[in-house]
Amino acid sequence: MPIIDLLILIIIASFIYFGFKSGLISSLGRVIGVFVGAFIAGQYYLEIAPWFAQISFASETLQQVIAFIVLFALSSQVVGLVFYMIDKIYDAIAIIPGLKAINHLAGAVLGFFEGVLVISVVMYIFYLLPFSEALDTYILESQFIHYFIAISQVISPFIPDSLQALRQFIF
Repeated sequence: MPIIDLLILIIIASFIYFGFKSGLISSLGRVIGVFVGAFIAGQYYLEIAPWFAQISFASETLQQVIAFIVLFALSSQVVGLVFYMIDKIYDAIAIIPGLKAINHLAGAVLGFFEGVLVISVVMYIFYLLPFSEALDTYILESQFIHYFIAISQVISPFIPDSLQALRQFIF
């Protein structure tokens, strides 16, 4: 098994474990937070980017990237806080036998999908930015990567043009 596939399996297993430990509600909050964060950041990053003009080394593209990252982080954290509060309320009423187990098992399933989503985003970034030939070789040897690249094409509309323009900025 190629090392890249082993890393993918370890990452997905980690997401399953953390999904199980945190439960469905917290895991759902993280996933929804990613989508809400991407949507809000994608809608408003151009309006916020001029605020970062104070950074003397920042080109317009870099200002847009910084604005997207800040908006994404803030909005996904707000969603996470809301789901954290919902989870605490659920814990208070989860005295019925089996409810906590269902929450944890469903969290593991959602953790799997969350891991797939994260790996797909990383593969999309690898697709955008040219990396070393050694990394390309590892990717070509993988039995799993093509699935994640296909998924990344589905989520690519959520990634703004300025992040895609980062390719020209860096290289």
